[in-house]
Amino acid sequence: MDVSDAATMTTMARIPEDIRHYDIFPWLPCKTISRFKVVCKKWYHLFSHDIVFARKKLQLESPISSGMVYRCDKHIEFFPLDIPGEVNIGMPDSFFPTLPDGMTLESIVAFVDGLLLVVLRKELDENPLYHLNYVWDVVTKKGHIIPGNCFYRDVGLAFDPSTTPTRYTLINIKWKLHGQIQEFSFDIYSSSTRRWTVSDHKVVIQGITNLYPMNNISIRNIIYWNSRTHLLWFDLDKDVTGNSRLPPVDEEGIMYHQNIGVARDDRGILTLTRVMFKNTINIWAFNEEGEWVQNRTISTTYLLSRAGPGALRIFRAFLSRGGDVLCVETQFTTTKRKLFSYNIVTGEATTISELKSSHRQGPCHYIFLNHNSLIRFKQFS
Repeated sequence: MDVSDAATMTTMARIPEDIRHYDIFPWLPCKTISRFKVVCKKWYHLFSHDIVFARKKLQLESPISSGMVYRCDKHIEFFPLDIPGEVNIGMPDSFFPTLPDGMTLESIVAFVDGLLLVVLRKELDENPLYHLNYVWDVVTKKGHIIPGNCFYRDVGLAFDPSTTPTRYTLINIKWKLHGQIQEFSFDIYSSSTRRWTVSDHKVVIQGITNLYPMNNISIRNIIYWNSRTHLLWFDLDKDVTGNSRLPPVDEEGIMYHQNIGVARDDRGILTLTRVMFKNTINIWAFNEEGEWVQNRTISTTYLLSRAGPGALRIFRAFLSRGGDVLCVETQFTTTKRKLFSYNIVTGEATTISELKSSHRQGPCHYIFLNHNSLIRFKQFS
């Protein structure tokens, strides 16, 4: 520790702890926080896991934070993915949200900067009409049911605590097929009015390939949907929608699963991770020139050997951190669902969790990557 850091700590010691933690420390640059993080266990926990500090920090600038949130059998876990030399901010400990009476947690839909969007269902009731969306704030520990009955897998959550720490927006994308024309429309929910409205915007794509959305992410009040061959987006600030073609699949073979994500939280890069039937994972990145570039091809043979024996039922990969870590979700007929991380550079595989439930659900219903939605990011034009 240098002299300036020592002088700063001496001054800080004379200030009440709650003022230091939540009114002063959030103003510090991330490089300073990364140095202070190793001073003591209390500060390490504050900078790494205190979600109140993270919310304060988000209101001032874009911090570095990435990781994975996944549903276990009786609670929700957060697994931080540290970037060497930098700092994870505000990855809370395990928890289970307070739910309305008679409701149980069905799946995770999104986690954006401390705001959790999940699906609930009535206990002992398998009727899908009783599935409801529920938003829970990790900081305030308060939640409420979203009115209406939207198809929960495709709902995008936009939340910018730097400007509106209590307001968020949901967008439900709806897909219709008219012959060889595929139409996407949007319903918008505002937490200010607690109502859904129908947007005038539509996206029309010609073709017979099923473009039903597979997953979505939120970056700076723009929600992006991965729609197999196209990327769709809705910009809430500009009130515009659009679409762009993803890299063609024909040259790669048959696709098993794909996800869009974000790598490098200091400068956001949109990524596309494809799991192919030819025992490979292909990773694409959207570069500064506005083009998709394939920058990695990984064999799945080793990853599957780590997962377990039997016939493969589920295999999904999510690129995270600085683009060098894959979070992998697998399930075989003879094993339970397993989550582990794979370091592309070192080849090291680390088991994160084994889930007791063997119930097969759709993409991201157990696992969801968390990233800082306020990162600096090259947007689509």
